[in-house]
Amino acid sequence: MTVLRLLFVLTGIVLMINGCNGLLSQFFGTHKLRTLSADTALREGVGDADYLAFTDSYRTGDFVVGPALHDTDKDILLYPIFSSAQADSLERGKTVTAGIVAWGTNYDPPCIDRGDCIAPGALTATGLIREPNPRKDESAALVN
Repeated sequence: MTVLRLLFVLTGIVLMINGCNGLLSQFFGTHKLRTLSADTALREGVGDADYLAFTDSYRTGDFVVGPALHDTDKDILLYPIFSSAQADSLERGKTVTAGIVAWGTNYDPPCIDRGDCIAPGALTATGLIREPNPRKDESAALVN
């Protein structure tokens, strides 16, 4: 009976540690910053990285708003990030599908009406890899 209790306690500890690690990784990132080009990320994926910096990336200034779900909630801005090859294709007038979509809540609300929340041009996009709330994800509207 004592062995059974000990196994039960040890199993609980293992489950708690794994669960906490997953939550911390999801919301705060537990790995070191990994840097790769947007082109490499599109070609090869990002693996198990949860905190990334995309170099050689560009944004067009296009964005969509993911609506707040509650009064205490905030809208999110979603915008495509393109590799240098994709940016060249866009400049030539070709249709390009964004493989990387960034989102965040750190913006000045009047910029939505002005349409200037996201400045076009080159950038190094740094942040956590995390899906937005599916009910706020309007990224399908980002068509170039």
